[in-house]
Amino acid sequence: LASWGVRLWSRTPINGWEALPVLMICWAMRLAKLIGRMHAEGFTHRDLKASNVLVDGKGEPWLIDLDGLSFSGDVSARAAVSNLKRLERGLSGKPLDTTANRLRFFREYCRVTGLRPSVLRGSQG
Repeated sequence: LASWGVRLWSRTPINGWEALPVLMICWAMRLAKLIGRMHAEGFTHRDLKASNVLVDGKGEPWLIDLDGLSFSGDVSARAAVSNLKRLERGLSGKPLDTTANRLRFFREYCRVTGLRPSVLRGSQG
């Protein structure tokens, strides 16, 4: 996991070619699905940050530091926004942090959770 994570966050060519842009698109979508499923099932994470997400050799993200998970049964839009903002701060400046990937993440997250973008925007405070 660690060696893949190092490659994922660097700009080092993998297998002789620059795979970073493709990996970042896939990873943004997979991370959105993971966080979206977590919220849809009623869980939040008090410490949702980039360093608490590992990526395996297949590009699947895994959430660590599970002590930070809590179950409420229904994640409010305000709690979801709080979690997402914490994650966003941790990803700032990383290769994943592009406008296009943020938009991909947001669309996929909304699709998975069923939350409307306007509801999330209205819950920022």
